[in-house]
Amino acid sequence: MSIRQGFLKTIGYMTAVLLCLIFGLSTVALKAEASEVGTVPATEATEATEENTKESESYEFSEEDMQLIPNGVYINDEHVGGMTIGEALVKLMEKEAEISLSVFTITYGEQVVEVPFTELGLKFQDTTEVLYDVATLGQTGTLISRYKELKDLENEQVKCTWSYSFDQALLEEKAAAFAELVDVEPVDATIDRQNDEWFREPHVDGLKMDADATLELVRTAVKDWNGQSVTVEAVVNVESPKYTTELLDTITEIIGNYGTGMGGDVEQGRGKNVVRGAELIHGTILLPGESFSAHEKLAPFNAENGYDKAGEFINGAVVDNWGGGVCQLTTTLYNAVLQAELQVDRRYNHSLVITYAPHGFDSTVNDDGSKDLVFTNPYDFPIYIEAKAWSETEDLGLVYMAVWGTLTDEIREREVELYYKEIERVDPTPKYTIDTDLEPGEEVVIKPSYPKLVIEAYKKVTVNGEVISDELLYTDRYNRVDGAIRHNPIEETTGESEESSDVTGDTDGTDGTTEGTEATEGTSEGTEATEGTTEGT
Repeated sequence: MSIRQGFLKTIGYMTAVLLCLIFGLSTVALKAEASEVGTVPATEATEATEENTKESESYEFSEEDMQLIPNGVYINDEHVGGMTIGEALVKLMEKEAEISLSVFTITYGEQVVEVPFTELGLKFQDTTEVLYDVATLGQTGTLISRYKELKDLENEQVKCTWSYSFDQALLEEKAAAFAELVDVEPVDATIDRQNDEWFREPHVDGLKMDADATLELVRTAVKDWNGQSVTVEAVVNVESPKYTTELLDTITEIIGNYGTGMGGDVEQGRGKNVVRGAELIHGTILLPGESFSAHEKLAPFNAENGYDKAGEFINGAVVDNWGGGVCQLTTTLYNAVLQAELQVDRRYNHSLVITYAPHGFDSTVNDDGSKDLVFTNPYDFPIYIEAKAWSETEDLGLVYMAVWGTLTDEIREREVELYYKEIERVDPTPKYTIDTDLEPGEEVVIKPSYPKLVIEAYKKVTVNGEVISDELLYTDRYNRVDGAIRHNPIEETTGESEESSDVTGDTDGTDGTTEGTEATEGTSEGTEATEGTTEGT
């Protein structure tokens, strides 16, 4: 036998003797205590619940429960050294009952939600497993591990863990649901202009829980959870609405407006359509950089949207269709937009000339939106569109559009002049048909006549009397239509067909020849009309 082997054998004998002495003394002490007590009563932990205390008092310990736990042993932060397994078990049961009463609370202002951890999947490690492990310290394992455990016991450094846990995903779900109690939608400020008077309502701020920030606080609060109740205050942000009181209060002055005349009947047909369209456009607010589409506001053109049937251009003729006449709205609005110097993105002229606005300054929209009036607010303040149509008399109605905003010095000092140049004109040659049933000299227009025109449209801007720009906007082209007229010539006439170059069937834009939805064939460059398309008049 080598010296090294002899040394190890000697240490093994000494360790075995030491273990025998320790457990021999433990057994004597255990028997002495057992003879005096018989069963171990519950500890005096008055903090435990009444139900758990009763359970502890009636708990019957087995012989193994009488085994003593070596001195120097801690379970979590509780010293259990010198206790029997039964006594330590009661202590842990009381602790378990205490932890089971813990509550997770999330708050914001007057809103409070309390969730017991027992509703969050609270689980505890088997206490008996932990206790039997600590009671056998220094008795199991390798020689070296037993020796180390015994030395740790001598130094009271043995700390064992009794664990408990809950479902953190369930907790985060409960915390996220708190937003349903906290979140409040903001309410926009409103403005409305009726009967030449402003009506304004202030905005109301809303509340929005920051879910990410709140959940991060929750995770931090329970990261090293010690079984106690936890309270977290949710992170909530104040949210302002899109339209605030301060923003809409900057809308105070007209920066561009325009008016046109129409027939006086607004109860049916064309007049009804114009009034309905004005209702749909009125009150539009555009923030800086936002765009307006007439088609999006006015369509669909049907009875369900409040429209009636009225005349519109179809292949050079006037035919009744739903929404006929709404293009008088887009034309009126277009001229107000030019006066306000908004950014025009899309605009199309009619295929035939209309009479309620200067040549080259009409604007059409059609059913499918391929022809539309689109413009953008280029200013750093919001704008408001006032739109109205009404009847002055049985024969006269009016359409009015105004662009409201902030009247800056630059806008106040400028003047916008719109004018056109007639580049080409070919007058129509209507076909006359004699109708002796008519009074002598009487004429009836069967089909209106329209001249062919090529128009250049211009915009001139003057500031303090000085012209700063005079630009060609575009060139429009309008198609020629030779109309048809029935007449009964007076006796002096030869009875031959007469020609008239200026008979259009509509000289003031108030009758059926200027009715209908806008043309799909006109473009901002004045392209010719195409077959099968419709346009308002």
